[in-house]
Amino acid sequence: MGKVVKTDPKDDLALIWIKKPLPPLQLATASRLRSFESIHQIVHPMDKKCVEKVGYFLYHFNHQDFFTIRSEHGNSGSPLFNQNGEVISMVMATNVCGGITTTVGRDLKTLKKFLAAH
Repeated sequence: MGKVVKTDPKDDLALIWIKKPLPPLQLATASRLRSFESIHQIVHPMDKKCVEKVGYFLYHFNHQDFFTIRSEHGNSGSPLFNQNGEVISMVMATNVCGGITTTVGRDLKTLKKFLAAH
């Protein structure tokens, strides 16, 4: 069980302390993604085993990244990875507009700023 150390309601982020150490995820060094850069997500749907989803980065707007991956209920907080296995964003929501579904992620710059402050 984890303990909430710090939250940031504005950016919908939380830092959680856990007893058992886990291997850290590597954050990407570049803050800017290229349009149609390939990205990956590993999810664990309630009724299935772990699944890897592959999609593309679309655009960045207002500290948010938009991707072609369709996230499901419960995927919020999941990391999104680049081809090198580095975290590039974190799932916040799914957006449907004009019949097109995109995943909205918190951008890397905001994640790094939050982690550096704590």
